[in-house]
Amino acid sequence: MLQGRIREEGKGYGFVLLLFGLLLLVLILLAAIQQQAAGAAELSALTEREKILAFADHLFETGEYYRAITEYFRFLFFFPTDPMVGLVRLKIAYAYQRGAQWEDAGQQFETLCRDFKDQELGRQACFQAAETLRLSGNFRQAIIRYRQFIEAYPKDERIEQALFRIGCLHLELHEWLDAERAFSQVKSDSQLTPSAVFLSREARRLADLPLKKPALAATLSAIVPGAGQVYARRYRDGLAAFLVNGGFIWGVAEAFDQNQKGLGSILLVMELGWYAGNIYSAMNSSRKFNQQTLEKNLVSLRERCSLSFRIKEGMKGHNHRTEAEKYQLSFDFLF
Repeated sequence: MLQGRIREEGKGYGFVLLLFGLLLLVLILLAAIQQQAAGAAELSALTEREKILAFADHLFETGEYYRAITEYFRFLFFFPTDPMVGLVRLKIAYAYQRGAQWEDAGQQFETLCRDFKDQELGRQACFQAAETLRLSGNFRQAIIRYRQFIEAYPKDERIEQALFRIGCLHLELHEWLDAERAFSQVKSDSQLTPSAVFLSREARRLADLPLKKPALAATLSAIVPGAGQVYARRYRDGLAAFLVNGGFIWGVAEAFDQNQKGLGSILLVMELGWYAGNIYSAMNSSRKFNQQTLEKNLVSLRERCSLSFRIKEGMKGHNHRTEAEKYQLSFDFLF
């Protein structure tokens, strides 16, 4: 009897332990499933984020800048607090710049310059605001913006590039002494120093280059038709002007000598037109000579002004960098 009771009680305790074990196993499985679901959801969200960026970057790299801008804005809409937001905004500005949408690019860069003033991203945006003005052909404003960048960030590593750019822009504007001054301000330990020294010397040479004076050319042609063209080394034009005007003058003289006042008056009016055209042509010839001379000299200087540089989006340094700091773009901007 006693042994039977013991067996029954043992079976009861075993059953309870079995139920407890099963319950514990179910709880463990539920926790694992819940954790796996949470991880899957997090992974899904991360993948979606990366997909948007990867697709936008692909569009950018293949030259589809406007579609890339749309994808970058989609990223900003779905992930407004992401650490990459600032860099994505910078990419939007670059996309506008690459798409030659100068006004939009300038506005984006200027906004980033203000919003991230004390960060590398903001300094880069400030520099690119000046670059956008240069690329758009607004050389005067670009020089002003480069100067503002130099004043705002006197210790920035792009200072030498800014000074070099200013010198090149002054060359384009035929402001030789200003160009020489800008090139001379590039530090001696800069990688741009050899080019800056060469261009400074060339700017001085161009300042002393003997050019033709339009006023003198006009005066010479007024005295002797065609002389101004010869002065500007347009010998054929000078000979043609001399023969045409000489012929009309001879005709006028002959007409009045033969008492043919009507014919003489007509020829005189025609000769006045040719005479004025001869003077205007002399001025244009001298200007054209100067332009061709300068362009011939500027071709090699423009090539020297061409720069290739790597733009890093994010802070410098190789240790403990965030994903945003490791994200990089490379561009080659040619003058």
